[in-house]
Formats: sequence, structure tokens, C-alpha cells
Amino acid sequence: MPSICTTVEVDVEFEAFCAECGEGICHLVESTHSGENIRITPCDNCLENARTEGYDEAEAEKDSEIDDLNEEIDDLKNTIEDRDEEIAELEDKVDSLKARIEELEQEIDRSREEGWSEGFIEGKAA
Repeated sequence: MPSICTTVEVDVEFEAFCAECGEGICHLVESTHSGENIRITPCDNCLENARTEGYDEAEAEKDSEIDDLNEEIDDLKNTIEDRDEEIAELEDKVDSLKARIEELEQEIDRSREEGWSEGFIEGKAA
């Protein structure tokens, strides 16, 4: 039995709408010459929304990191304040100890003077 092959060419017109936002996107539809493949790029509205969403997410992430860093800075400032208080207490203690050393040195000097005087007087008297 003989077979016959025929080729039929069909023109198809269609409209394309973004499934995400509903915007008409016919200007974004491309097809190959043979019509076997159809490529639709995302609509401008969805691209802008995605871009904005990405910026918003990045901004939120950076804000969160800034908050964390500010918290760490506050903790360090508190640590510095605590250390400053400790340093002030230690400086007071050092001043107190120096004053006590000075008192003891004066007592030693008085004792030497009194002992030397007494010894000198005793030596003369003898």
C-alpha cells in the first residue's frame, strides 16, 4: 500500500500573561523559526518585584547584622565601664597603700631620729 506524506503549516496566535502578576507579556515571547520552542522571559513587573524583594532581604540581613554589631559594641562598652570602675578602685587602693608606705617611712625616720638622739645623748653622758 502506498503512503502519502503531507506537511501542514499552521499559524497560531496566542496571548501570554504572567502567571505571577497577570501582566500581559506578549512582547516577551520568542519562538524559534520552526515554532517548536517557545521562550517567555519574566515580565518587567515580576523582575522589579524580585529585585526589590532581593534588596529588601539584603537590607534586612544587613540591618540584623548591624543590630548584632551594635549589641556587641554595647557589651564591650559595658565591659570597659566595669573595668574603668575596677581600675578606679585599684587606683584608690594604690593611693591608700602609698599613703600607708609614707606613714611607715615617716615612723621609721622618727624612730631613727629618736634613737639616734637618745644614743647621742647617752654617748655624751657616758
